[in-house]
Amino acid sequence: MAAASSKDPWSLRGSVALVTGGSKGIGRAIVEEFLSQGAKVVTCARDVSELQGHPALGQLDGTAPKLVIVAADVSTSEGRGKALGATLDAHGRLDILVNNVGTNLRKASTEFTEEEYDALCATNQGSAFHLCRLSFQHLARSKGCVVNISSICGQTSDNTGVVYHMNKAAMDHMTRYLAVEWAEANVRVNAVAPWFIRTPLTEPILK
Repeated sequence: MAAASSKDPWSLRGSVALVTGGSKGIGRAIVEEFLSQGAKVVTCARDVSELQGHPALGQLDGTAPKLVIVAADVSTSEGRGKALGATLDAHGRLDILVNNVGTNLRKASTEFTEEEYDALCATNQGSAFHLCRLSFQHLARSKGCVVNISSICGQTSDNTGVVYHMNKAAMDHMTRYLAVEWAEANVRVNAVAPWFIRTPLTEPILK
């Protein structure tokens, strides 16, 4: 990963980041913070309309765009390939992978259908694992890192949906496992587990 300046150890100048689910909420905040720290950012979402017209879209860092937005559903193999491919096409490297995309259905455990279960697992859990797997060789080359956006729900119950809790618990353990397995390749893997943050996903229950 590009070295931080000794004058500013938090600088991400020169780093290339792929952030999933970056059109709103926590993902959007991550995109904005990374841009402010000098990173070149590629972000993807199913609906990128909220990012259209972003001032960073028209700016270059050297010859590379500061912000690239990709309409992609990373719960699918095609969408993951599209997001990672756009990153490599734009910048030729990857330093930071942020697995942020996630969704939830708040209902009683006995009311989930198989289709709902599969869809939540594909978005919240499968997308993160497969993007880690696909990105490893590029992260190893740059001595980069993975940041998984988990949730306190991976550690305790807040009664907002059993499948989401299962997914975040799985993400936490995946993070621990990959952190050990990939340490030899100098790829760091960490997770952030926030409590409720006011986003479009949580707004209905925070009113």
